[in-house]
Amino acid sequence: MKKVFALFLFFLLLLSVSSAENVSSVRILCTDYNYSAFQDYAAAGHDVNFRNGSINDIATALASRDPDIDVFVFQTRSGLDQIKKQHYYYPLTDDSDLMDKLGDLYPAFQNALMDNGNLVGWYVDAQPWGWQVLSPDLLEELALSEPTTFDELLDVSKVLFDSGLLSRDYVLMLEYRYTQQDMLTFYLRQFLIASERVDGQINFLRPEFARIAEKIRNTVPETSKENLFADYEVFTSSAASVTPSTRIELIPSVLDDVPSGLYYLTVVAVINPYSNNIDGAIDLMHYLATYESETSYLWDASLNQPVIRSDYDELVTQFQDEIARLEAKEKLTAQDKSDLDYARSSLSYLIEHPYSVSPEDIAHYQEFVQYAYIPGDSPVTFDDALKTLMQRYLNGAFDAEGFARACQEHVNTVYLEMGLTPMYVPN
Repeated sequence: MKKVFALFLFFLLLLSVSSAENVSSVRILCTDYNYSAFQDYAAAGHDVNFRNGSINDIATALASRDPDIDVFVFQTRSGLDQIKKQHYYYPLTDDSDLMDKLGDLYPAFQNALMDNGNLVGWYVDAQPWGWQVLSPDLLEELALSEPTTFDELLDVSKVLFDSGLLSRDYVLMLEYRYTQQDMLTFYLRQFLIASERVDGQINFLRPEFARIAEKIRNTVPETSKENLFADYEVFTSSAASVTPSTRIELIPSVLDDVPSGLYYLTVVAVINPYSNNIDGAIDLMHYLATYESETSYLWDASLNQPVIRSDYDELVTQFQDEIARLEAKEKLTAQDKSDLDYARSSLSYLIEHPYSVSPEDIAHYQEFVQYAYIPGDSPVTFDDALKTLMQRYLNGAFDAEGFARACQEHVNTVYLEMGLTPMYVPN
């Protein structure tokens, strides 16, 4: 009998070892696993299993309490609010190391990871979407200031259009043409983001909304003769950056009382609360929290030292060797002289600008990150209903005030359908 019992215990031990081996791999369900942190984690000897999926796949895994997925990776705007609302995460608040590291993040990045005092996950990636003036010399030539408000953008755009430059050498923006429909689309999209950030809910009853909508209809042409094949672009509203950069600026403000936010597309990792490998998932979270890259400078305020470009030594050696080779020649051809000038100037520039993230980049970014805004999965989007209202307004069905009221009535309907009480109701 004792022998049978001993064999039974040995069998249970084998099962437990086998089970541990089966869950030793950290299993990640994500929309894209091509993030350097994951690749480096795997390269460091960790067993990682990736599965491509969507936010719907994540919802299915949570609904079925799937224990065979340890970590979900997704964009915050695609479902983080719902995961918080349903408490579909393993809280990390009791992990002192992670909570200490949380204090190193910029405030907006801290807030997005918290749910009623619980730490819900960690960042994998972030990209700020801002504004950039691509043709500053043109504005200077025309004695135009760089626009900081949407009012100013419309004024500058009209001068550019009236000058004929947009029909020859320049396009205003590749993303939006200088037409009533495109400029109002641009304004509406930015207004949705800005008003929700500042007002708590979208408030089309703000006086500036009707004013700008009316200005667009009165001053912007219905059609445009812009040269879409022009060599130069004046502005861009899609200036994404993967590192701190002096090129990051705020989109011209659509609200009268506050600047635009610096809008981020962020990707987070959240532990599946039903995972049977919580320890492995937490180990990955520790790795993400301490992972240093040029991208993690965007959310981690403790990373404040400049970064030498990774190919600096290689390029310095390359240019030095090329200079030495050419200088050793007894007679230089015209091409040799050109190559020597290029190598010397390139080496000089490289030595003067050795950084992939410079002190100037960091200082500029620290000034602008105070405007960071990480949106959740808002119930209101620039949907077909708003597009239809916009087209009806441009066709003359409403005046600007009526357009604002119609937009507000639509978003209030959406809020009510989501079980939310509208904060702004037309009279």
